[in-house]
Amino acid sequence: METLKVETNNRGIENSGITNDFNTAICEFIWNSFDAHASIVDITYIKNELEYIDSFTITDNGDGINREEIQSTFGNFLDSQKKETFQRKSDVHGRKGKGRFSFIAFANDAEWTTKYVSKEDKCVYEYKINVDGSSKNVYQRSNKILSDNLRIGTKKLF
Repeated sequence: METLKVETNNRGIENSGITNDFNTAICEFIWNSFDAHASIVDITYIKNELEYIDSFTITDNGDGINREEIQSTFGNFLDSQKKETFQRKSDVHGRKGKGRFSFIAFANDAEWTTKYVSKEDKCVYEYKINVDGSSKNVYQRSNKILSDNLRIGTKKLF
């Protein structure tokens, strides 16, 4: 995994107005799926023996997160490439550049497994992005691999 840094600090992210309501936070991730042109969004969870949720997953069939453009998505805090497509009548919801951190309302860390079509060679690639809630200003991305499954989309695991 390659480690890359968001240009802010942990406290700055926490004080940026990110929701602390888990319902609103989950909605942020669902909206991210729709912003990525998903037509299917699947939500699953696993309970532990105490009936508490151990893990929570949102999977979509959206565009995925292009690894070559990761700096403009995960690397910019309080800025979003979605701003470029947002207009007054646009359906794009997430444009503030902080929704990806809303997992801190209900989880300690987040992992994105994403598949996208490369603009360069039109192949489908897959890789992972990890953010640990204790150091939100740092994220890790794995090397991309050629996917043997041509379906694109993103799975968010909390």
